[in-house]
Amino acid sequence: MTTTKFKPDDILLLEQPFVKVPYESLRKTFRTSQKTIEREFNALQTAAEQHANKASQQGNSPDESIKTLDGIISRVEGLKRKLSELSEKSTVPTHGVLKKRFQHLDKVENMAEGCEDPEWDRWADTRVDRWVVDWALRTGKEKTAVQLAADKGIEDLVDIDLFSEIGRIESALLSHSCTEALAWCSENKQTLRKNKCNLEFDLRLQEFIELARNCKSEEAIAYSRKHLYSWMESHAKWIKHAMALLAFPPSAAFGAYKRLYDTERWKTLSRTFRLTAYDLSALPAQPVLHLALYGGLAALKHPSCYTFQHPQSSTTNTTKASPSPPARSILPTSNTRDSYTSSYSSLSAHLAEHPPLVTAPVADGSTRNVDCPTCDPECLGVLAREVPSSQHPNSSIVCRITGKIMDWNNQPLAFPNGQVYSTEALQDMAARNHNRVKCPRTEYTCEWKDLKKVYIS
Repeated sequence: MTTTKFKPDDILLLEQPFVKVPYESLRKTFRTSQKTIEREFNALQTAAEQHANKASQQGNSPDESIKTLDGIISRVEGLKRKLSELSEKSTVPTHGVLKKRFQHLDKVENMAEGCEDPEWDRWADTRVDRWVVDWALRTGKEKTAVQLAADKGIEDLVDIDLFSEIGRIESALLSHSCTEALAWCSENKQTLRKNKCNLEFDLRLQEFIELARNCKSEEAIAYSRKHLYSWMESHAKWIKHAMALLAFPPSAAFGAYKRLYDTERWKTLSRTFRLTAYDLSALPAQPVLHLALYGGLAALKHPSCYTFQHPQSSTTNTTKASPSPPARSILPTSNTRDSYTSSYSSLSAHLAEHPPLVTAPVADGSTRNVDCPTCDPECLGVLAREVPSSQHPNSSIVCRITGKIMDWNNQPLAFPNGQVYSTEALQDMAARNHNRVKCPRTEYTCEWKDLKKVYIS
């Protein structure tokens, strides 16, 4: 007997960024508040100490004391106003977002009936909507994402503002401007330093390169003294190469100097910034939709979904293997994964031209299941080609007629030709055909008594 219950921890495995993003935003707001308070209190303490020292040594007139105290009070009121604005614009909204997201995840814990629970379909649909919005935001389809989030009422469950900021800065970099990205680095300086991130250096180096490109040597030297000298210990090689650009204009550059002048560096900077922003916000480098697809397709894919056959089979059983469709990668874009995908695509193309000399079921759909997403050659089956096949030590046998699992309560029955279907399906067929049954695949017909029970070991 099958069960539709699930472990909430497994369901929530992909939901860590869902909660971490607003949590990281809250931490950032807290750090900003803390810095503001420390800065203002240090100034207040200094002013109070100076006033006390002056009063003890020379004595202050009442007017001077009042003036000093008014300045301190004014500064305290300014601090209160700043903290209040920060709370209203960041802290309170983020608390609301966190609350709604926890409520959304809490629904999974309360689904006692698992996938049969009436709330499950609604919750799962909302999750897919969130993943689609996340995918749209990552791929530059912001208007689509905003519209979908508004239509589904899930604005608090997606990170539109975060991706909008990342997209804005990324667009500025592609327009050859580092100003916005450097401002972002300044806001997150402490975290970037903690993570040993080189993004700020890369941006400063690029600004120096642009000054050298425009033959502004004096400005470039002044810029290097102000912004690059502090990186000398860790990036001496790059800084020396960059300084040499002052002697090699773009038209005369070669080797490493020519690569520094290459405008493709802006695209690299843009990608580096995006990945750094994802890392600081606890977001995965790939859309969650891709990660879910990768895991799901790998779990569903079976060797029978993709079959090859002997090239010299009989005419009735011969179907030429078609070349693999173009790769539509859903895998992480690391060097290792790119290498794997490239190798796999090459192997698929080779197998298409030179089918292996083994006998296997014909690729006419006989080994495919209409309810299996990876068996569909026009849809998810294209993506499933890129993932490994799953291994199921404990498999379930499904009837091709009813789509139900065959077990002790619905035992499999075999035709004399070897085709197997469930007892429930064949009983229904026999009741309508005077105790005769017909195999829907081969159209072989026989009496009910000719069927044999199949025992699964």
